[in-house]
Amino acid sequence: MTLKKSSHDPFASMFWNSVKKTRFVPIVTLVVLLLTTLLEFVFYINSYYDWNQKRYGHFWDSILNGILLAVPIIVIFGVISGTVLFRFVQSKKQVNVIFSLGLNRRKIFLAKYLGGIVPLAAALAFSATVEILADVISGCIVKFPTIHLALISVAGILGTYTFAFTVAAVSMAFSGNIV
Repeated sequence: MTLKKSSHDPFASMFWNSVKKTRFVPIVTLVVLLLTTLLEFVFYINSYYDWNQKRYGHFWDSILNGILLAVPIIVIFGVISGTVLFRFVQSKKQVNVIFSLGLNRRKIFLAKYLGGIVPLAAALAFSATVEILADVISGCIVKFPTIHLALISVAGILGTYTFAFTVAAVSMAFSGNIV
């Protein structure tokens, strides 16, 4: 069996393969957050929104109100992503193929782990930047409270996802042949 393409850096190849396998998480997150931003911005433009009562920007108020609904979904995404990336440890054939790449166990775990977390962090940072720009465009004064709420929201979502992803990844790694 011959491969049509190969990689000089197996760590980077494994990282990008992990990103491809879990790309549904940042895509769904980004779509939901950008749609929320767009809808709130449209409500502001059409004056259906009482903007005088909102001090910190429209998105950050709505995400803090709906965070209880988002937490179970974030946890489910974290568990699914950890399971998808580390299910190879349950199969001796797949473990042999992964170990034949010449990476030690730490690098394999790190490539898979970062491949599951970095895309979501990038999507959250991008959506926070878009929201702050939407606040500036809509006339909201962006000061420390807006940025503080953005950081709290992004850190909360990322922290919850990372915790669930870590628990799933570590449990899969310990139950298989990678640790």
